[in-house]
Amino acid sequence: MILSFVLILIAYHAGAVYFGMPWKLFFLGVIGLAWVFLIVVVARIFDDLSPPSWRAAGDGAKVLGVGRAILVGEMVVNIPALGLMLLTIWFAGPVIQRWIEGGASKGVGLPTLVVVMALAVGVGWMWWAIVMPRWRVWALERVSDPRLLYGAAISAQLMWPRRGRLAFLSRTEWKTARLSHREQAALQRYLGEQAARSIPNL
Repeated sequence: MILSFVLILIAYHAGAVYFGMPWKLFFLGVIGLAWVFLIVVVARIFDDLSPPSWRAAGDGAKVLGVGRAILVGEMVVNIPALGLMLLTIWFAGPVIQRWIEGGASKGVGLPTLVVVMALAVGVGWMWWAIVMPRWRVWALERVSDPRLLYGAAISAQLMWPRRGRLAFLSRTEWKTARLSHREQAALQRYLGEQAARSIPNL
């Protein structure tokens, strides 16, 4: 942390003093780096969370309800994505407006509005595309019924439906092969348990 702070101060000194970089532009760069760092940290946290050992603990260990899983999803996926979009509009909007329209403009023109909104949506979408699949795998490994989780997540607008006109949006998720394997393993475990329950006297 101390090294990162020192590097930021050196970058500010070099940019602002020697190259005449405006402080707002430097501040936007720092916010962008903090955003990337936050995405990496949250993604690593979910990647490092190992699935609970249901086999050893028994079915009674599955204590995470779908509602609680959705609440966690709202807190780590939707709320930060919306916050990042608003921060992008708030901080990057004036800078982009000055670049496109110059300093004399008093209103926001259509080109500025289009660029700022596209940037804000891109920032929020990138957060969703990286964090949402990791939250989904985390939740699948802890809830008792994945079907209920998928339905509730679609209703809460955490996920896009797998079929229909908007199905192509779900293909924008960024996930590793290891994450896909964990998701398939969680679904297979559920399907295996369903088959076991259907056998009488088991």
